[in-house]
Amino acid sequence: MERGVFIYLLAGVAAIMAAGCEKESKDNELSGSTGPVEKDTVAHIPVERLIFRMNGEICSGGENDSLKLYEEGLRTFEIAGYEPGNADVPVVDSVNFYRDVYAFSYTGDSVYVLGGSYAAPKNHYVSAVGEGFRGWKGRALGELPPVQFYNYVNRSYDYASVETQDGVQRVRWRDIGKLRRYRIEIILRQEIPNRFTFHFYELENRVTLPDTIKVAPGETVQLQPHLQAPEEFGILQWAKGHAGKSYTPLNENTVRMHFEEGMGNPNLTEEGKRYTNSKIYLTLGGILSVAADWDPCKAAAKGGAICNTVPICVIAMPEGDPQVERLTRSFAFPGGSVASLAPTPFFCNSVVQIVPTKGRQ
Repeated sequence: MERGVFIYLLAGVAAIMAAGCEKESKDNELSGSTGPVEKDTVAHIPVERLIFRMNGEICSGGENDSLKLYEEGLRTFEIAGYEPGNADVPVVDSVNFYRDVYAFSYTGDSVYVLGGSYAAPKNHYVSAVGEGFRGWKGRALGELPPVQFYNYVNRSYDYASVETQDGVQRVRWRDIGKLRRYRIEIILRQEIPNRFTFHFYELENRVTLPDTIKVAPGETVQLQPHLQAPEEFGILQWAKGHAGKSYTPLNENTVRMHFEEGMGNPNLTEEGKRYTNSKIYLTLGGILSVAADWDPCKAAAKGGAICNTVPICVIAMPEGDPQVERLTRSFAFPGGSVASLAPTPFFCNSVVQIVPTKGRQ
């Protein structure tokens, strides 16, 4: 290559480089920077902990901070907050609802919980009021409305079959200190951690009475059972007779009809028992009274014993009551079937005993 041509090429390259430097200088002037332009980076702060609220009570959802609620009541669930407070607010990707099932082996008189056996996500266990958890999908944490729902009590899960020397027996989880447990899993659209779990336990609804209720002739009392159930389950029906799970429907009318049928049959009931029954009055609302003219001589049985007792019961949330019909819930199951289920009635049996006014305990 000739010397003149080479010098010409060098001059061209120098001119191009000078133009590029001039352009970079002008760009830096416009941006207010005196150095090379770098790509902006934003630090994302993930949510590390969710704070839950169930039925108005704040709860983290951990093993040592869980709620125990009575069954079949209305649940109100919401996200009360998150930590750290300066985290980027993500949206909810999905919500899963689980019923945890225990697994254990039985040896002699000891029960060993192996644990860890979980049912697959069963959203059909939830009967939501309105949109339910579906309304959370794709919404930011700060925009989530409270969710109200009932959860379906599948009582077959309350028992487990265990093999003993005497054969296979059914054991209630409650009898070995294991309550029903449910888990609500929130999955957020963010980097790990993105799964947050809240769980709560269920207690069985109960209504209890003293084994024996003592009343004197001429006395009237308002019976007061001890009720452990959600507030919407406060309906009580009273009846003479003993209630049982086999009654269908389980309500005051069914129990009373069975009792009166046996009481009115002289082949099943002695005259002394029928006499005492005619002197004891029990209203549907639980007002109990004994006629002042009750005569122990007329209440004597053929063997000479005094028939001074009558069985009674109280039934909570009996089927057939308008309140129960209003609380009937519909559940959608896999395959498209829908079941309408009324709240489960529960009861307690007792005995009314007529005692003398003096020395009454």
